[in-house]
Amino acid sequence: MRNQKSEILPRLHGLAGLTLTAHRLVDTLLTGEHRSRHLGPGAEFHDYRPYSPGDDAAGIDWKRYARTDRLYLRRHRRESDLTLLVLLDISASMAYPAPATPATPARSHPKSEIRNPKSKLTHARELAAALVLIAARQGDRAGLALAGDGLVDHLPPGPGWPHAHRLCRAIEQADDPPGPGDLPRALRELAGRLRAGTVLAVVSDLLDDPAACLDAFARHRRGGPGRGRPAGGGGGGGGVIVLQVLSPAELDIARLPPGPHRLRDPETGRTHAADPRQVAGAYARGISRHLAALASGCRQQHARYALARTDRPAIDALRHVLRQALT
Repeated sequence: MRNQKSEILPRLHGLAGLTLTAHRLVDTLLTGEHRSRHLGPGAEFHDYRPYSPGDDAAGIDWKRYARTDRLYLRRHRRESDLTLLVLLDISASMAYPAPATPATPARSHPKSEIRNPKSKLTHARELAAALVLIAARQGDRAGLALAGDGLVDHLPPGPGWPHAHRLCRAIEQADDPPGPGDLPRALRELAGRLRAGTVLAVVSDLLDDPAACLDAFARHRRGGPGRGRPAGGGGGGGGVIVLQVLSPAELDIARLPPGPHRLRDPETGRTHAADPRQVAGAYARGISRHLAALASGCRQQHARYALARTDRPAIDALRHVLRQALT
């Protein structure tokens, strides 16, 4: 693979902070990898070459080894350029947690990381921008869609670094709209705008009905609203990448300060009085079922899935999905 760093550096001057952060993230992610980290399918067997120390053992053809007693790597070539569409959730729930105000500084509480960590939207923006830049490095086309209460905006896929940087600026400038979000509706509205074979990357907290989300992913893999079309088959749908962005407090409400709280739904504005200590057990079981349904559903559909916690580096979730097979 040719060194593209010299091509990227001249373009960094004047870029916004998010784009610079995403470039550094992608540099760290891809530097030193023995094999190209592709975002989607689109490779066919080409030939063999002898294995050399340091090569990725995942590429060894063990059946050929059994016949010849020698190690060979299977080499592949891309069938066609990839098209990636990143769907970024900017619904009101993604703004959680809101920054601490001067009247209630985060440092005033011993569990300050719960009071003022990185918001889900900030974390999701980094992930979305990194996916766009990975596609650009591979010479692939990338596009962007914004989801709120349905599809908010759609920037069609295009090639090249200038287009990728326009997408990153749009990601940075995207604000969370007021009101409830509806990710399954956004996915349905987007379906008719995607060309066959597009890889769909969803970056969202996925606080929606898991069955509705998984049904939308399955429809994309089939290639549209029709039934009976083979996943990834000729003229059919594309792969799916799912990055579920959640904060530590959403995963474990026992981490919240003890005592009565007024819990407010950021999308509906409704409030509910609760003591985290009294409801922590039921909540833990509910969120565990929710996550398990999404993760197992994605595995069954051969979609890449990762939980992207806001208290952990974004690179961890990206590395996890890029190492998974996508069919």
